[in-house]
Amino acid sequence: GPQSKMNLLAVVAVLGVAGLGDSALHGVGVRADPSTNNANPPGPPPCNGGFCSSLVHYPVQGTFHYAEFNVPKLPVKIGPTFFVYYNIDWQGAGPKGSWARMNQFVPQLMLGNPLDGSSGAPDYKPLWNKRDTWVFGAQYFFELFNVTKNATQAHAATGTTYNTSEGETIFTSFELSKDWVWTLSMGVKGDPTRLSTVVADKPFMGLLPESQTKSWSEDIYSKAWSNTCWELYGIGSPDNYPGTNQRTTLTIKNPTPGAIEWGNWTTRQATCPGAPVSSITNRQTSTEQTVVWDVNRPSTSIP
Repeated sequence: GPQSKMNLLAVVAVLGVAGLGDSALHGVGVRADPSTNNANPPGPPPCNGGFCSSLVHYPVQGTFHYAEFNVPKLPVKIGPTFFVYYNIDWQGAGPKGSWARMNQFVPQLMLGNPLDGSSGAPDYKPLWNKRDTWVFGAQYFFELFNVTKNATQAHAATGTTYNTSEGETIFTSFELSKDWVWTLSMGVKGDPTRLSTVVADKPFMGLLPESQTKSWSEDIYSKAWSNTCWELYGIGSPDNYPGTNQRTTLTIKNPTPGAIEWGNWTTRQATCPGAPVSSITNRQTSTEQTVVWDVNRPSTSIP
């Protein structure tokens, strides 16, 4: 009910996740595993463990999103939960007055106790699993208000979860077909056998009444926010971070010259001891933008 939701959100506030602001808009906190995080002590977080780039707005029609990043070395101390991703989402989540509360396409690299599964149709209930090595999968995460229970509830549609390991390159793509169907893909470059997909033919997988929303062609979905994140829960020491650097390269294309007024990308920093340092650059032509987001080990080791 609403009380358990409030407990979860209160708990999440102490986890050392990415700070408020851009990343909070992307649902930092709502995907933490309630069973593992309720044991955290109350009080303010000692530091921000995760970090995100800024949010940048793009029209969806004709726009193709593609990202690649390398899988870093596993942390020395496994435990905290990692969601590493390039995602797009909508704010507001759906039409005004609807039960939509969050609407996020978020294929991701994961570790710890991630939300990485789903009960599937008809309820799309989220499932959490313990992961001691890197895994990845496509995911459509959304929240809807349940009028009967007077509570906002999480839902997830997920593709197959696959193992991956240090040095492999993971790609993410978002494609909107001419008949308004979204396909979310995440896979290992060079290995077609590990391809995780979610096909979303309707907003919220059709869980809202058609009187509220029925097609991605509606105006509320005409522009989406993009950003990159390391969404982390429970960072306690420098050994909880990966041992190598990571680079994410984004390519956002629209074949119509000048169709997109390209936004400038910036990035935030983590504040926990031993956290990697992020930097970002972007360049663009009339039809394409390339963004490079580097997450690098600190040059001086912190004892």
